[in-house]
Amino acid sequence: MTRAGRIAGCIDKRNGKHRIGIDGKFYVASRLAFFWITKRWPVKQMDHINGNCSDNRWSNLRQATSHQNNANRKKLKRVLFKGIKWQKANSNYQASIQINYHRIHLGVFDTAEDAHAAYVEAAKRYFGEFARAG
Repeated sequence: MTRAGRIAGCIDKRNGKHRIGIDGKFYVASRLAFFWITKRWPVKQMDHINGNCSDNRWSNLRQATSHQNNANRKKLKRVLFKGIKWQKANSNYQASIQINYHRIHLGVFDTAEDAHAAYVEAAKRYFGEFARAG
């Protein structure tokens, strides 16, 4: 039981998602928000437009396939730009993008910025509104 004025539920430490318990069952808060607004359960995954999975404002939520949801992921902290990797043997940068389960080679570039620009262009083409550059 949560006191009035406090946020119900807790943050799941495994994935950072807000969960709320109702009658002994836990629900992801974004799915509850979708249900609350539309009066129906989402049939797809819930995507957080800004990438913050604890920001469950209605304006930040949309339904997405797993591939669309993955396209909207932020870059890993250990990489400079999303969609590129340094090729030590050739001293250049390789750009690629994953569409469903297929990796598409976008080219080899002298600078990280050029490789990333190729990734951004491909992400917009393949992912549309779900594309995230960084």
